Amino acid sequence: MITRCLETSKADKNSFVGHIGGDDFIAILDSDSEARFAQECLQEFDRIIPTYYEEIDRKRKAVLVKNRNGVPVSFPLMSLSIAAVTNQYRPYRNMSEIARDAAEVKSYLKTQPGSHYLRNRRAEPVRSLEESLEVISTLQEKQKIPKPLGQMLLEVGLITEEELNQAVRRHVETGERIGQVLIRMNAVASADIGRFLEEQLSIPFASLKNHALSEDLARILTDEFIRTHRVVPLSLKGNSLELAMVDPVDRGTMDAIREMTGLNVLPKFVLENEFEEFLERNHLRL
Repeated sequence: MITRCLETSKADKNSFVGHIGGDDFIAILDSDSEARFAQECLQEFDRIIPTYYEEIDRKRKAVLVKNRNGVPVSFPLMSLSIAAVTNQYRPYRNMSEIARDAAEVKSYLKTQPGSHYLRNRRAEPVRSLEESLEVISTLQEKQKIPKPLGQMLLEVGLITEEELNQAVRRHVETGERIGQVLIRMNAVASADIGRFLEEQLSIPFASLKNHALSEDLARILTDEFIRTHRVVPLSLKGNSLELAMVDPVDRGTMDAIREMTGLNVLPKFVLENEFEEFLERNHLRL
């Protein structure tokens, strides 16, 4: 696929493709062709990958498996991360410097859902990686990267730089989101994470720590739907349903609920760890 994308994006001249190991590859090409090649790869990957999944997984855009506690957990479909570095703005003295910058870009990239291309545009030393990055989404729209959650928590003094670095390392090793890692480290409370994500997403935060489904709410959605789509009914107000969602921008799930119930959906986001704890607390019913 990589070589084909190099050809279709007309970036194959003076290019090189290598296999680093596992699912990591490297492509070396002229910087003028970089963005065009990256966008071509993202589109081709996202077009092909869904064909390797069952229809039910494609519809919910995730694979549902049980964790070691027997609780169903949803994992998103495979995505592609393209981390790019360039010598346009700084000279590299050796391969280790290139590898270090590429790894730093890649570690940040992994915090973003879906397939993305990130380029390190450093012209001089900066205080943080996010100041020098640009995201090009699969829709081929350039946009500034919002300030990462970890950086926001660091700036207000809720976590230390060492705690953030440790969380980033765990995130790179496990793929777990930075916020979830910090909570499991007991570095920050879930309520603080929720408050900052609320600011980031501009979507209200809902805590499930003390939430229990009433009989009326339990009748709205089936247990299977709650587990599969990672949502929890919070309250019913007239013709509107307040809904806690691990993925509060999942339009497909909201449309499905409207179609099934005739209710308008008012989404609120919930932290993944609180959703899992909610399932465990209610395992007899869920």
